[in-house]
Amino acid sequence: MGDPNLDGQVDSADIVFLVNEALPDDKPILLPQNFANADLDGDIDVDQDDLDALVEMLLGLSTP
Repeated sequence: MGDPNLDGQVDSADIVFLVNEALPDDKPILLPQNFANADLDGDIDVDQDDLDALVEMLLGLSTP
């Protein structure tokens, strides 16, 4: 969880992936594993809340 670009690491590249691939259209078209890793709040939607959760995770403010 938290690795939407599927590179095996949770890092800033995942933030870039969410901003560029998931959030612009408000209806992301992601492969199932990308979606599962991007939907950090488990609400069956990839949105700003998931991006915020990922940033908090990377800053050590929360855990997956």
